[in-house]
Amino acid sequence: MILDATSDAEVLLLCLADDRVLVSRDVSTMPLHFVEFLSHNESPGIILVPDGTSIGEAIERLLIAWLNWSAEEMRNQIRWLPTADPTYGR
Repeated sequence: MILDATSDAEVLLLCLADDRVLVSRDVSTMPLHFVEFLSHNESPGIILVPDGTSIGEAIERLLIAWLNWSAEEMRNQIRWLPTADPTYGR
């Protein structure tokens, strides 16, 4: 678990150490810190979750990302949570 007071740089280092993609609602500062982080490090990537996305919707859309984006496609990338697929679950 990552505490709220943890800096963006520390969060990115923790994700790198665990080889985990970061899922974040921090769309204001994380992208800037990510670019700075990439100047010295690799990263498994970031998925940004837009404000107003419910937890249930985020989970469904993260599943879509997991099914469609490979680890290599995510490496060193920032991506927005994918839009919901209207045919998903039919």
